[in-house]
Amino acid sequence: MTRLICGLFLAGLAFSSAAHSQTLTPTPSSLTFQRNPDGSTWDAPSTCTTPGKTCTQTLTTNLRITSFTPGVANATAANWLTVTQTSPTSLQVQVNVTNLQDGYYAGRIVISANGATNSPVVVPIGLTVYPADGYSASLDSQVVSGSNSITISNFNEAGFAVNASVLALSPVNNSSWITLTQGNPITASGNSANATFTLTPGALNGAAGSAYVAFTDADTGTAGAYVLVTYTPTQVTVPDVVGLTQNAATTALQNAGLVAGVVTNQASGSVPAGAVISQNPPAGTAVAPGTSVSLVVSSGPSSPTVPNVVGVSQAAAAALFQSVGLTVGTVTFQASASIPAGNVISQNPAAGTQVLQGSAVNLVISTGFPTYYFSHLAFGGGYESTLTYVNYGTQNVTCVTTFYSDSGGALQVPFGDGSGSTRTDNLLAGADVHVQTQAGVGAVLTTGWAQGQCTGPVKASLLYRLYSGGVALGEAGVNASTTPATEFVTFAQSQTGVAYANPSPNPATVTITALDSNGNALGSSNFVLQPNAHGAVNVAPFLGLTSFTGSVQITSTVPIVSLSINAENYPVFSSLPPGDLAAGTPLATGTGGGAPSGGPASVYYFPHLAFGGGYESTLTYVNYGTQSVTCETTFYSDSGGALQVPFGGASGSTRTDNLVAGADLHVQTQAGAGAVLTEGWAQGQCTGPIKASLLYRLYSGGVAQGEAGVNASTTPATEFVTFAQSQTGVAYANPSPGAATVTITALDSNGNALGSSNFALQPNAHGAVNVAPLLGLTSFTGSMQITSTVPIVSLSINAENYPVFSSLPPGDLAVATPLAGQ
Repeated sequence: MTRLICGLFLAGLAFSSAAHSQTLTPTPSSLTFQRNPDGSTWDAPSTCTTPGKTCTQTLTTNLRITSFTPGVANATAANWLTVTQTSPTSLQVQVNVTNLQDGYYAGRIVISANGATNSPVVVPIGLTVYPADGYSASLDSQVVSGSNSITISNFNEAGFAVNASVLALSPVNNSSWITLTQGNPITASGNSANATFTLTPGALNGAAGSAYVAFTDADTGTAGAYVLVTYTPTQVTVPDVVGLTQNAATTALQNAGLVAGVVTNQASGSVPAGAVISQNPPAGTAVAPGTSVSLVVSSGPSSPTVPNVVGVSQAAAAALFQSVGLTVGTVTFQASASIPAGNVISQNPAAGTQVLQGSAVNLVISTGFPTYYFSHLAFGGGYESTLTYVNYGTQNVTCVTTFYSDSGGALQVPFGDGSGSTRTDNLLAGADVHVQTQAGVGAVLTTGWAQGQCTGPVKASLLYRLYSGGVALGEAGVNASTTPATEFVTFAQSQTGVAYANPSPNPATVTITALDSNGNALGSSNFVLQPNAHGAVNVAPFLGLTSFTGSVQITSTVPIVSLSINAENYPVFSSLPPGDLAAGTPLATGTGGGAPSGGPASVYYFPHLAFGGGYESTLTYVNYGTQSVTCETTFYSDSGGALQVPFGGASGSTRTDNLVAGADLHVQTQAGAGAVLTEGWAQGQCTGPIKASLLYRLYSGGVAQGEAGVNASTTPATEFVTFAQSQTGVAYANPSPGAATVTITALDSNGNALGSSNFALQPNAHGAVNVAPLLGLTSFTGSMQITSTVPIVSLSINAENYPVFSSLPPGDLAVATPLAGQ
């Protein structure tokens, strides 16, 4: 007789279940037991080879089992399967053949686990007790739906009868989709019997199903075949009905064997009323016949009311517009004293206006109070500080300045118009304030910092001046910072001083590191700077260094503001150019190594160069990065030709400097006593980014009288504004290929125009003038506007206490910035 376990698979398209993050997975996925024909041993599994009537296998799961239920298909042999939980994730499965006749037995275990997306899961169980006499099922049937039959045959005796039973595997406990047509027992014709059953796919709701159909000899109780019946529904492709009318879409779905499901209406400015906007499932999806497809149908354009977004953030306004079918139109920015930065000042159309769906709403976004940080403030001990604001724009501006002590508390600052820890300055269009502290003779040195908030953009700076007996000995002008930073690098040497303040709400750990001119680290120290606190140190004593020349790196764990002062010819001193770097900029490690940069060239413009007549100029490059950099500097005369510049070695119109990582160049011209004054400008091209500057120093009898440090420009501009007065000097150069028409205009402190003059500046040409004589002014205090028809570079020098002088902060403005009086 045939010894066969039969598997019958019904025709249809394959399906796959979606992947989930928590899937219950039994191992193994099915269990098979097989008793040897000799009746004393087990062929499978191999662990059950010893004599005995029972055999055990272990089933494990990846998740904790919350419940399990065993079941068998053969009604006449119901107690052969026993399942026991041995751990949270394992079951012991035992079969017992003590009371079983030879034959084929089918069972299952239904396992559940909390949190599993596929719970419950069925594990099929198959048991073969080899018969000496028996029958098997035919495998010839190909069944899809409707009535189907399985032929049971190969019995020795004719006229037998069988009982058939169904054990569902999937869906669990649902066998309504497979029904035995005739009742038990099923009689045979000859030595074969036909078991007829009917498939009802609709009962599966489009899902797949599987079940065991088990057969038992109705006369003897002998277990016969069990057949695994699997039904996979035939699938159809969802047609594309987007854009069709609702009726046409319904017809198209019906023609595809599908039905229209839930229909919702939605306003649309682009899809005609009555047409389908979207569908779910989308077109091209394979689904079971009879599946519902939901539709979103256009109700035509709506007329939404523009919501009020004044005062909310730009992002929130955009989200609110989207929710009512509107979009953000043109966005412009404007300073505001009442609306926080990033929030909406005004909108157009106004709130409450009815517009067509999809319309755009223009927004004006607040830039808030422009904030200006003054890293250092000093008065007393011979020092005075001058606060300068220049309102170059066309609108009035109010600036409120708050002064902080070293500890972060309020600092009373004695200006000529009164002492206080805050001051408010109202600036008309074009007006400026230029006010010096009045600590007086004998006052002790007091230091701190300041923060200014203005209702519009201004040029803001502080000037530090040292007096002795009422005579200025040295001064430094420093531009206000607008963005705190976490990294700073400047040239430094033994007398360099650094100041720092913490405008952030959290404490900062600040680290100061000195490197020599070859990029080797000399020393480093760190300290904690509390919120609003301020400090100042001289680098060499702070790091325990007797003498050095090189650079200083300052890093902070939170954004701070900082400035550095060059005092190598004290009491003459000057500001070092701003050392701010972008967050995360790689800094030289202090090893002085590094491969050539190979990156894009960086161009630096030096608007003025002077030597002879008592002047010398010092060229400074600091390579703060991790790669070597080569800089080639070209010097131009006033006419734009080559300029021979006498540095320590031979003179030349160009020079090449190779800087390893962390190294710097700080080299002064050597015109010598009696040399006539020569002026010009320079341009440096470097293979990588650096800090570049020129320092102008005036000597008399070998003793420095005054100096100004000016940062190199990186972008020529067409507009410049600085504070100016009768002794202010201005220099300019034209790196553009076309001739420039340059206009210089002076305004008084109230913003009134005093005079204007223009001239042509040829390509590569350079010039320098004192503003008052140029414009025929005897005396004035206010500001200066410089405009050019092509991009140029420019700098201004404050000489109100000549021969002590200082650089005025860079006056560069963005192209087409509106200027007062123009």
